Amino acid sequence: TTGIIPTPEYAAKQVATAKKFGLNSLFFHRHMGQPLLLQEADRHGLMYHGEPGSFVGGSHSPEGKAIMKERVLRMVKMFRSHPSFVFYDLINEQWGDSKDYAWYQHMVEEVHKADPTRVVALTSAWGKQDYNVEDMAKMHARPYDPAVYKKGWCDHHQAWATHTSYPDY
Repeated sequence: TTGIIPTPEYAAKQVATAKKFGLNSLFFHRHMGQPLLLQEADRHGLMYHGEPGSFVGGSHSPEGKAIMKERVLRMVKMFRSHPSFVFYDLINEQWGDSKDYAWYQHMVEEVHKADPTRVVALTSAWGKQDYNVEDMAKMHARPYDPAVYKKGWCDHHQAWATHTSYPDY
């Protein structure tokens, strides 16, 4: 009854409510998401993007990396046939002590190889604001393009509206 794992009725209600508010997309934040929601979104033209959840936490050991890789690739296989799922985001907000960028790039490449039709971003925040400056937090792959980029993409969501590195907020 919480909606975390929706019934068909809750899935329909979530999509209908988003459309009623005039939204065009929703985010599976820190969890993979559910096929029922995507089926409903496919029917009604609502887009989703999402992340696997706990990606950084899973990258601290060889065992964790193996589990996380399996989890992420299962998410891709589960959702790549849904036209409503448009964007993979591996990490909510890259910060903290784990900066294993070789591993991160490997996973962006693996996700893009498993589904070359969608954008894959390493993280949803904290890249340098200048789109022309290379920054690992901007790591992404573009649809039908085999390259991995470290500039040209940046998400400046306002999770910390008063953060000192964002003077325009």
